Amino acid sequence: MSYPTKGWFPDPTGRHQLRWWTGEAWAAAVADDGVQSFDPDGLRPGAPDQPRCEASAEDHAEVLRACHVGALTGTDPLTAPVLSIWHRRAGLIDLNPTWSVHDGGGRWFGTFTLAVSGPTPNERSYVLRCTDATTLSVTPERPRAVARLTDHDGTEVAAVVPVGASTQRVEAVVDGMVVAQATYAIGEVAVTDISGATVGRLVPPPLKVRRSIGRRIGWDPALVSEQTAVGDPVTGRGVNAVALAWEHTIREWSA
Repeated sequence: MSYPTKGWFPDPTGRHQLRWWTGEAWAAAVADDGVQSFDPDGLRPGAPDQPRCEASAEDHAEVLRACHVGALTGTDPLTAPVLSIWHRRAGLIDLNPTWSVHDGGGRWFGTFTLAVSGPTPNERSYVLRCTDATTLSVTPERPRAVARLTDHDGTEVAAVVPVGASTQRVEAVVDGMVVAQATYAIGEVAVTDISGATVGRLVPPPLKVRRSIGRRIGWDPALVSEQTAVGDPVTGRGVNAVALAWEHTIREWSA
């Protein structure tokens, strides 16, 4: 079915409530409960509901080895001892930024896509649609926080807050407590607790590995996060909050 004028109409793919009709063709812009996101995959027949990185076990293991991280598995993106975050390749301008999130064993936790509920930056979120049908949203916010993480009920589970006037240093706040701190840098980032003890690492894979795997499978391994003190679940949530916000907001907002 086609429509005479451009506008929002029921998504003919059935994947979303509404999809934008340009007047000539269906576009990637979709909307659900008033929140706009982008689903270019829905325009391809037979595409999965969520795009995901289909790295082989060998590719995944190569990335972990290059980052000197073990293949520790987990059950949840906020508590897993190891996270690997993969960015889907795009052209010079990434119109539909997409990140696939996995644990250290390669298990897929879900995919981050861009959602827009209004015109300001604070009304733009990156939503991780998890495999259990829940969501985790990472929302940039200035000037009070670099990012806030909220669950599918809208409850804040963590915030990544700048220390001082810039985002060169950040703190992860969970349940009102500062549980992790990181300093923005090029290369590996050490995440410490409030006492200064190292509790995690954020490691970008070497460029050579990133390019060789990315060219082959269409997804670049962007970041590997490792908790080095996995006994404390609250501290662990802080480490993973920093990791999940890193690619999406901290790099973008850093001075």
